[in-house]
Amino acid sequence: MRDGKFMNAVSSEFRLIANVPMEEREGCSADDYEGLEQVVSTSKNDEGYDIRCFKETQLILEKPATGAKKILAKLYISIDPHVSLILNILEIGWIQHMIELGNTRWTNSKTSTGRVTSHPDSYSTQVSQTRRSQSAVFKHAETDIIAQIEQRVALVAGVGVEHLEQLVMVKYSPGDYFKEHHDGPFRSHTVLLYLNDVEGGETVFPNLHFAVKPIGNSALYWRNTTDDGLADFRMVHAGVCPKMGMKYVVNCFFNVEPVRTQ
Repeated sequence: MRDGKFMNAVSSEFRLIANVPMEEREGCSADDYEGLEQVVSTSKNDEGYDIRCFKETQLILEKPATGAKKILAKLYISIDPHVSLILNILEIGWIQHMIELGNTRWTNSKTSTGRVTSHPDSYSTQVSQTRRSQSAVFKHAETDIIAQIEQRVALVAGVGVEHLEQLVMVKYSPGDYFKEHHDGPFRSHTVLLYLNDVEGGETVFPNLHFAVKPIGNSALYWRNTTDDGLADFRMVHAGVCPKMGMKYVVNCFFNVEPVRTQ
């Protein structure tokens, strides 16, 4: 990091609740997770917070046809397991496009289960008491902008776009939540796009002892599996509710199998 001074991106008033059974955790308030470490954010702050950021790098994207370059800041929150935050990932207009497209198709969010290697067509999906939110699904390359977002996400994740499942935008209102869960060993990587700044609404990793505050136009990246292809349960996470306003995210799941139909 440049000088170790970034605005803190997570409440410092958390506590770890590792011994409370999952079914007893509402997960809709950051107060349930006091005592977790602070992590990175986007801008400098003269107060000099202690930041849990091991390394800052850059992702340089280039268009071969023109040589045009786009530089993205990548902040490592954890090295092992790999958890990083990529800033300013989307182009101007892409976020508004997704929100406008999704506003006509919100449904109650569901959870998916599948085998270790599982194609999305074989998932079992159902409304679950572990989560409360609204979701909107985008078909592969549904629009030119959706196709560009898919390509951008695959590029920064380092995984072929053919493994990227359909993008799922999720809207959280105050009181909504997604209790602790693992994205599944059939999904090797996850990229979580934060579309807007919001008060509260952290993504909590209780087994890693930190939580990440949503930062508009950023992407949180992690691996769900070990090198042996097994579920890495260090990556269990939860989404807490925003204190006010709406929280918009997009789940970008990379399947272990190719899943695209086009």
